[in-house]
Amino acid sequence: MIVSLREYATTESAPQSDVCVIGGGTLGLFYAVLAGRRGLRVSVLECGGRVPSTAHDFGIQAAAGHSTYGGADQGRAFGLGGTSSRWGGVLLSYGPSEFSDPTDQSFPAVPGLAARMRSSAAQVRQVLGLMPLDEDAPPARSTLLGSQALLAARGIALRQAEWLPFAKRNMWTAFGIELERSENVVVWLDAMWKSFEFQRANGPARVVRVHATSADGKELVLSASRFVLAAGAIESTRMLLEMASGSSGGAPPPAADLGVGLSDHLSTPVARADGAHSDRVIRALGSTFSSGTMKTPRLVDHGSGGGKPAFFAHLVARRDDAGFDVARRFLLGRQKGIGRDVSFRDIASAGLGLFRLGFERYVRSRLYIPSAAELLLQLDIEQARNDGNVITLTDDLDTYGRRIARIDWRVTEVDWENVQWASSRILDAMNAGGELAGAFRPIAPADPLFRTTRDTFHPVGTCRMGDDARAVVSPEMVVRGTSNLAVLSTAVLPSAGSANPTFSLLCLAHALAHEPVG
Repeated sequence: MIVSLREYATTESAPQSDVCVIGGGTLGLFYAVLAGRRGLRVSVLECGGRVPSTAHDFGIQAAAGHSTYGGADQGRAFGLGGTSSRWGGVLLSYGPSEFSDPTDQSFPAVPGLAARMRSSAAQVRQVLGLMPLDEDAPPARSTLLGSQALLAARGIALRQAEWLPFAKRNMWTAFGIELERSENVVVWLDAMWKSFEFQRANGPARVVRVHATSADGKELVLSASRFVLAAGAIESTRMLLEMASGSSGGAPPPAADLGVGLSDHLSTPVARADGAHSDRVIRALGSTFSSGTMKTPRLVDHGSGGGKPAFFAHLVARRDDAGFDVARRFLLGRQKGIGRDVSFRDIASAGLGLFRLGFERYVRSRLYIPSAAELLLQLDIEQARNDGNVITLTDDLDTYGRRIARIDWRVTEVDWENVQWASSRILDAMNAGGELAGAFRPIAPADPLFRTTRDTFHPVGTCRMGDDARAVVSPEMVVRGTSNLAVLSTAVLPSAGSANPTFSLLCLAHALAHEPVG
């Protein structure tokens, strides 16, 4: 059932729930669907409406510190489905031993974390309506299969990333009808989190109620046995910081690294394909289609130890192709819930390009790449931990009377050194022999293209999980100092790792939804 707090007739407390989820985005809705299927009574508080908007458009902006962090605006969306209305839909688990190296001093270890996430991967894929897939198996149609041993000998794994179809990327599009009809799940729109009420006896504090408000002043109070913060990494961190600055008594211990160590993947092109080898590069690293989804080869380093970061590399085609542009805008419009974002004139003018795109997709089962496209090897690498990258609170208030977050984030010289190290490592592995030997030319650090590095909207670290004194949440994602408040966002990850994090967080949501409540 979907209810807008703006249209709610009474300000009295709603009935008790088993679980209250703050945030109706990617993870909040996915968790609510799973918990509702178990028969649990679930209430979801979503501050936005039915169509998500960016932080800027919604009016919840963060103050910028050293550099503008792209994830603070374009990486956040408020409304049903949240950032799932915008994400790329890449599904790939972390390596089985990631986050578990106790000798790596750059990031505190969380033994068994990656294995725990991977253990739910098959069930999550089933919930998403996908066919079984062994993602550790190399892409069946890539000509790199013969080079797999050479790459592995140099610490580079060949994996396949799967892309969720556009029709399933937005969690509201995928599960909206089920949620509308559910007798167990109530989604409150226009309901902004305001505060928690805690009850403390002899042990950890226990959340007993949550207060929410609408922009026009309507108030809502909800009670539950478990509370789940699924409002995104930045907003969940901001909420906990606001709790810590008050007198509620349920915040993480003062020694915890709350808001500290914000990091992301840095994405930058590191090599150009030689034009004479374009066909060879596309056969090795180009995307293909099977079982209804797109698969893309990735060259992955799960972490070399010694404080070196994990990274992955993949093919990017810079193209000027009207057919691809029109198709992309049309599909993204559907994903965002705003309908098609193209006109019939656009479609007519891109007719030949659309035909080529469709022919490659449905006849050859490949993603069409024009012959004139510039082929780049794109590197995505986790940032080095930097305790100077932080989320704090300002004294300024937003339209709801809540303190505004300030984000101090920067790319350090250590990060640049790591980019150059990883670039050399991946190119050396490819040039050692096999299908891609000599196919790419490195992009020099002085090349302006090299410095087009950007964050990828994968904020991690500010609510880090662990069992050490500085961890914000336990390995079970429960906020330290509380007994029934969990954080379900990328903020709990100690580092960005070797993959896009959303799929692994969906796996953690699946595990949390199947734990006993109360």
